[in-house]
Amino acid sequence: MFRISGLVLLLVLAMACKSTKAIQKPEEKYSFSMEQKKSIINIPVSIQLPELEASLNKAFSGVLYEDKDIDDGDNLALTATKSGDIILEPTIMGIRYKVPLSLLIKYKVGFATFDADGEIALDFLTTYDVKSDWTFQTKTTIEDYEWGRKPGVKLAGIRFPIQFVGDIVMSKSRDFLATSIDTLVKEQINLRQLIDDLWVQFYQPSLISPEYNTWLLVHPQAITMSRPQASDRAISFTIGVESKPSLSVGKEPDYLKPDPLPEFKYTEGLFPKFELHLYTAIPYNEAEKIAKSNLLDQTYKSGKYSATIKNIHLFGQDDKLVVNVILDGSYKGSIYLTGKPTYNRSKNQLELKDLKFTLDTKNFLHKSAGWLLKSTLKKQIEENVNVLLHYNMSEMQKLIGEQLEHYEIREGVDLSGTLEAFEIEDATLSPDGFNVELLISGDILMRISGIGSGN
Repeated sequence: MFRISGLVLLLVLAMACKSTKAIQKPEEKYSFSMEQKKSIINIPVSIQLPELEASLNKAFSGVLYEDKDIDDGDNLALTATKSGDIILEPTIMGIRYKVPLSLLIKYKVGFATFDADGEIALDFLTTYDVKSDWTFQTKTTIEDYEWGRKPGVKLAGIRFPIQFVGDIVMSKSRDFLATSIDTLVKEQINLRQLIDDLWVQFYQPSLISPEYNTWLLVHPQAITMSRPQASDRAISFTIGVESKPSLSVGKEPDYLKPDPLPEFKYTEGLFPKFELHLYTAIPYNEAEKIAKSNLLDQTYKSGKYSATIKNIHLFGQDDKLVVNVILDGSYKGSIYLTGKPTYNRSKNQLELKDLKFTLDTKNFLHKSAGWLLKSTLKKQIEENVNVLLHYNMSEMQKLIGEQLEHYEIREGVDLSGTLEAFEIEDATLSPDGFNVELLISGDILMRISGIGSGN
């Protein structure tokens, strides 16, 4: 009798062990391969000449040149006072300035000195180039002059040497005004400082969405520039940046130490567009947070049976996403579902296709909790993961579009643009999460106004 009871007990224990056998966890493995392509960011730059014009007029006022020594060999004492606004005109060669002056003249003939006054406008031309260290180099020369009102002598009968006076004004103004204009233009168009700021900023993570912890990293590889051209009251050129940008969701990425600024070189054929192959990872833990917010504590019932979702974990198995759902209630433990993230081109969004219970999960539930197979659990998980993937892509598109509307690099330097295309090119799974390659294109403009050396 004892032996029979002991045998029955062993059979019961064996059956109990068999019925509570845990579902086997799928192997976590990855065959991640996504070769990053280089992106081109072409940024047209517009330096507004009215700002430079205003600076010149502020810097040059009152008496611009004065020579009181009438006995220095030219028999002439001269005071030149700015009589109106300096006007800038862009040309193919550079920038032309017209500087209006009022002249007070003392002219010595023999032992007599005669007073005269007049109006003259000096024409200056500034040509420019960029040195290998990105310094904006200028050379200003005086080209000609034009009398607005020729000098009138207050004592009749004296023939005044007009050509001589004009040449003297040109000669005396050449060194002072031309050098001063060169200095001011270099200060106002501080290209080296601008490029330095851009280059360093491209290495720093940029928080484009505090709410969703989304960071943009540009990872610049090279930087170049087209030849400056003056037109429409502006100096225009295009900065070209080769990069390998990425978006990161989660904690702030580490700051990268910038490489030395590459040596300047001109590049032809830079079009005012950008085309980014943007690589972004949606970490599993970030995806889990959103999935949990929608699914945790959801209860599924069938007659007297019920089970509640208590936790969710995500990981990869080659090209498939594994969803580990931990349940409590009539069934306690883990179940596993798998599906493949797929790009739906017609909807331009990622979707989890054909989410299914793993074979081990399905076989186990058939024996012990078949009612779960008939519940809406699988459908709701699939819908929530699809919403998660679509939400992240649409949120990124929205964030990038908003950033392009206006982005201040620093005071007086603003970026603005429009997003023309936002397409998913590829999607894979890695140990870090969902990895998505996006193709983003559009146009962008950098507007510079009043960028003095101290800004």
